[in-house]
Amino acid sequence: MLQVFDRIMVSLNALSLLLISIITLYFYFINYLAEKYKARILSRFSIYIESHFRRPALHYYLNSYNLPNRISTVEIESSIQNLKNWVGSVGLVPILELPYIPIFYVALYLLHPYIFLAAVLLSGVLFLIVRLYARRKALAASDLSIEQKSINEFNFFNLRHSEAIRVNGMVEGTINRFMHIQSAHDSNNYAFLKGDEGYGEVGKQFRVLSGSLVLALGAILVIDHSLTMGGMIAASFLVARATSPFDTLISSWTSFKTAQRDLDLLERLEAGQNESEHRPLDDDLTGYLSSDDLFGSPKVQLGDLSFSFPSDLTPLVQNVSYVFDSGIVYVIQGPNGVGKSTLLNLIAGNLRPTLGTVNITYPNDKSIRDTMGRVSFLDQIARLPTASVLENLTWFGETPKERVYEMAIELGIHSTILKLKSGYDTIINTAEGSLSGGQIQLLRLTRNLSSSRSIYLLDEPDSHLDVASKNRLFDCLGRISKNGKVVIMVSHTPDIARDEFKVLTFDGHNIT
Repeated sequence: MLQVFDRIMVSLNALSLLLISIITLYFYFINYLAEKYKARILSRFSIYIESHFRRPALHYYLNSYNLPNRISTVEIESSIQNLKNWVGSVGLVPILELPYIPIFYVALYLLHPYIFLAAVLLSGVLFLIVRLYARRKALAASDLSIEQKSINEFNFFNLRHSEAIRVNGMVEGTINRFMHIQSAHDSNNYAFLKGDEGYGEVGKQFRVLSGSLVLALGAILVIDHSLTMGGMIAASFLVARATSPFDTLISSWTSFKTAQRDLDLLERLEAGQNESEHRPLDDDLTGYLSSDDLFGSPKVQLGDLSFSFPSDLTPLVQNVSYVFDSGIVYVIQGPNGVGKSTLLNLIAGNLRPTLGTVNITYPNDKSIRDTMGRVSFLDQIARLPTASVLENLTWFGETPKERVYEMAIELGIHSTILKLKSGYDTIINTAEGSLSGGQIQLLRLTRNLSSSRSIYLLDEPDSHLDVASKNRLFDCLGRISKNGKVVIMVSHTPDIARDEFKVLTFDGHNIT
């Protein structure tokens, strides 16, 4: 455009000058629209990242308990947020600018072939700088990213246990430990940035130098009458625009490599979800179909069952064989740390046996290994999601409300729920939905025991409960077992003497 102005100014044609000015303003308006819609495109891509990878992430959270090298939820959340931030800010900017680059080079060639050759040569040098910079930065950036994720996990774990940390006088110790970890990370980050400054400045200064070199070449061509003054200035501007993506790559290379690694992790989660969704269940029994309706009352058979965690020198559970029949409430007792909770997790399918098998068998000799939809499992974590009481008790709509109301009345928690500000619509974990540990436990029991399952596994269900609540719970479990269900519970309550209860002792090797 400066080339055109240069020629128009000589002719002193005011009408032509006005026309060129209008055309220039038009192109500025087009550029404004392009920038506006570029922002919208980046925002859309960010939303797409969230919607596309959120389901695989949730799927992984809820189904990866038995994986030996489980990826932490903090790392997955960090990956989603990092990728969204990268895509929504600098990530796609160089890509969106790619269509303009050929136009810039064509314009440079039309100005003068020598200008075009100089631009290609300078772009090649910038590309080499980017490559050297990338190799230097990749490994250090990866280490720093891993350190930061470890810090995030440290914070996530301790914030979840903030009450216990405060009451036990561990606040200062926890803070000091965090500050030590953070200080080491900051030192490594500072050392990395000091070494990183050189490459960043080389790229930036070389772009400035490129503009000066093009101006110098343009000046030589002006002296040679091969180019006008306007063409010389236009060439400098066009070279700056043509090489700007390289500058963006240098400044955002760390975030690019981090986003690349995060994308790889999320794609692996997505591939794992697709594989599990297409894996057939044992015996073609799908979903949450209650299998005892098809084959009668089940049994749980343990065959030479053994399990050890990767860090264990000896198996926690070793060569355990037992048959749990329906119609009986099995109470497993024993010292702490012998593997009682681990045994329940093995039966539930949350852990994979190192050796041996867990089978659900039926009167017609039908044997099923898949526990999905057949087991109700209550762990020791006395927490509920932040949702309404009814949503929690019905598994977000899986269990009929009528069955939930009946179980809540049977366990004695129904009247407590009605006293809440919004009754069954009260949101748990809020000011109006603040409940005691025993009340939370009764809600969890109502949720699990009202679901229609073949097998009920309960890890210390009587913890946090008063004597009256324990008696109601034991009566309920006895009734459920008489309906042809398998009920297995871990308990430290002494002297549980009921006709339908069978107390067993477990030491990690034998059930007696």
